[in-house]
Amino acid sequence: MNAVNKIFSVIALFIFLSSRAMAAPGATQSEFLKIGLSARAAAMAGAYGAVSDDLGALEYNPAGLALLSNSQVSAMYAQWLADINFGSVAGAHVLPFLGTVGGSLSAISTGTIEGNLRNFEASSYLVRAAWARSLMENVSVGAGLKVMQESIANLSSTGGTVDGGILFVPVHGVTLGAAIMNLGKASAFEDVSDSMPLLMKVAAAFKGMESAYGMVILAADLDYYPAPARLFYPAVGVEYWGGRNFALRAGYARRETDLSAEAAGLAVGLGVRWENLRIDYAYAPFSSLGNTHRVTFNWEIWPLVSLPIPGSNVGEFRNAGAIRTALPAPPSVTADAGERSTLVRWETPEASNIGGYNVYYRKEGAGGWKKYNQEPVDGTALLLNDLDSGARYSFTVRAVDDVKPPRESAPSPTATAIPF
Repeated sequence: MNAVNKIFSVIALFIFLSSRAMAAPGATQSEFLKIGLSARAAAMAGAYGAVSDDLGALEYNPAGLALLSNSQVSAMYAQWLADINFGSVAGAHVLPFLGTVGGSLSAISTGTIEGNLRNFEASSYLVRAAWARSLMENVSVGAGLKVMQESIANLSSTGGTVDGGILFVPVHGVTLGAAIMNLGKASAFEDVSDSMPLLMKVAAAFKGMESAYGMVILAADLDYYPAPARLFYPAVGVEYWGGRNFALRAGYARRETDLSAEAAGLAVGLGVRWENLRIDYAYAPFSSLGNTHRVTFNWEIWPLVSLPIPGSNVGEFRNAGAIRTALPAPPSVTADAGERSTLVRWETPEASNIGGYNVYYRKEGAGGWKKYNQEPVDGTALLLNDLDSGARYSFTVRAVDDVKPPRESAPSPTATAIPF
């Protein structure tokens, strides 16, 4: 693409992305907020408001952060139109009994554009922060805050918005969601206040065919942008996991912009998983303007979930029936040494949904924690055999809930023993 064409492409794109001064009637400030950055969600055409169970919840419904049972980080890169690059990093941490906190940093940059009259740059930066918590077994809520800054040549704009969302599981396998996004204003490029692209969303998702051989998620969203836009945007998407390590995705959405009557239609993508790392890719055509590509890396840095069911790790749609609150850990543990063995006992935590316990041990100077039992222990004691005589061992216990896929509690206090 030569310099003149690139200049016009960038200017045209930023008409859509941000510029109130040049946009057609009905446009608002910070239009780039309408562009999703999650590759998984993009492959489902943005039908993600009720499937927001990973870091994509920061964009589509903050209540979805409550579905994370572990801490996660992600990084995204997108090859956009007119050689424009998008990138983001995000993370979330689960705080037992307090909820989940998350945040992200996103950037859009054109680099230096060489023109006949002058050179210029255009860029946008967006910082997100969010919190979510399960209020009941089938209801979670979330709230978020965004701060953004945009610049085109020597013009700039800053602003902030708030988000809110809710997820509700009425019956097994069905999730309903609602969210309001981008509620706020910004200083526009002419130093006057301007509105953000306010979004009201309702969504639904269904998970079926859940077995050892795969599962399917069907999702639908209806986005509404009120005045001045007054536009309804429907989207539908599907995700299929053919086993635990490979997923196919597709979706369709209709989007009208100042550049094209249909800027997004069919989208497709795939996901692959290796242990706690998931890599997602999405391809979405942008009408006659070109094609877009997104890649996201999602890493589960502190896994707390047993995974007999494909798709229920690394931020997948993990709740088969309900949104679950954090399970309490056993409050105390004792360890009685024996001949090359140790009897570990623990106290039952106060919870009604305990399905068993997992016992972990660690030999001093020999590495990290290892789980001893293959299946959850029904009682409150377990004899660990084949230990090394004279070595110091530490022991901890995690409670496991009674819903599939099972989720573990935080670790109990530790106990030590030296087998003889």
